[in-house]
Amino acid sequence: MWQGGAPPLGYGLAQQRLVEEPAEAKTVRNIFERFLLQPSVTALIQELSEQGVKTKAWNTKAGLLRGGRTFDKNVLYKLLNNRMYLGELFYDDAWHASSHKPLIEQALWDEVHELMASRARRTGVLNRKSPEWHFPLKGLVFGEDGRSMTPWFSSKQRGRQLGYYIPQKEISVGAGASGLPRLSAYHLHAQVMEHLYENFRDPSQWLAALPRSLTDHPTFDQALITERLRETARVSDLFSLPTKAQLIRLLVERVVVGPNDFLVRISAKGVFELICDLIQAHTTDWVSQIPDQTPRK
Repeated sequence: MWQGGAPPLGYGLAQQRLVEEPAEAKTVRNIFERFLLQPSVTALIQELSEQGVKTKAWNTKAGLLRGGRTFDKNVLYKLLNNRMYLGELFYDDAWHASSHKPLIEQALWDEVHELMASRARRTGVLNRKSPEWHFPLKGLVFGEDGRSMTPWFSSKQRGRQLGYYIPQKEISVGAGASGLPRLSAYHLHAQVMEHLYENFRDPSQWLAALPRSLTDHPTFDQALITERLRETARVSDLFSLPTKAQLIRLLVERVVVGPNDFLVRISAKGVFELICDLIQAHTTDWVSQIPDQTPRK
């Protein structure tokens, strides 16, 4: 018995049971078959768009039309992973054999999913845990459209994989859909770090934005803080990748990417924490210089 809302593309409902819709079922089988023949998901989506293929359309109980939209990558993969097309239904947290007619044969399903797995391995989809310092700006890089940019590895070339931040629309629709560039992770991290180093070398803007509660504190020594920040910039070539990643996560609030440039927003909270750490380090250094007055036996 069908307990959900609208049935998936390829099926209708009769007495709360899934029944085949011949025209839609033909479309579903065609999508599975064309997936094996097209060189990429983007090419298949383009083909479906040119053919006018839409997602399942239905009317709600209130009479409102839902669905019937153009396929994108998310919708396509959802269809290709729907085991209802094998004659199964999901309940009790598992898939079970059902009485409705399967639209896809097991052999075709297996062939499609084998190809999907091989493409995922080749295209660098992040289906494995990656050290945080590989993409320290994960969750902080956004396009001008407000959508986040996704960490991504290229296919292997000469035994190496290159990291990128790519617009989400490029993933869901296809290359070029967002109008925004794919950013080399290496170059973006380098440019963001250089922006931070510029402020380390001349921290006047950062210091001017600090709260009075900090700058009026007896332990606040602006000259010393300035020198420590400049020293950080001077020794930056010695920083490891994890150390650079830690600085980025502390000091960067957001990176906003446009077609030809990007904006780095500095975290006021991060600067405050960094200055407090430098003050603490100064206090520790000062305490360490006090002669030991402990009576000796």
